[in-house]
Amino acid sequence: MPAVAWLLRAGDRVRALDLLDELGPYAGRLCLTPEAAPGGGPDPSTVWRVSAGAVAATLAGRDENPRVAAMHEAL
Repeated sequence: MPAVAWLLRAGDRVRALDLLDELGPYAGRLCLTPEAAPGGGPDPSTVWRVSAGAVAATLAGRDENPRVAAMHEAL
């Protein structure tokens, strides 16, 4: 809950708690984490070593997640 964290850092505890009270009834339906990738991902016991440049190039070539773009636009 970035908005609650921001309010708390700004010293506005009352509004942070008010926001939590408003969102409470929807807690079972809110999704605050990304969905898992299909297929479950790679085996967690496998380790790769890749240079920082290769990782940066891979990340730069990825399409922006539309849900993340919507969050950035909202901010």
